Amino acid sequence: MRKICYWILSAVEWILLFLLVIVMAPLAMVDELLRKLHREDPEHMTDQERREYYGYDKGW
Repeated sequence: MRKICYWILSAVEWILLFLLVIVMAPLAMVDELLRKLHREDPEHMTDQERREYYGYDKGW
């Protein structure tokens, strides 16, 4: 009985790891990409981001 429980827990662990790598990682990458594309629009930038984007803080 102990071996069966161990094997079941091991299988559940591998399934969760698979879901984390295969499902959640691409979602995180897509979310980061969408956030980056959204930030490029000056309408949605904060004042500090706008200064850095246009180079005002570098003396340009």
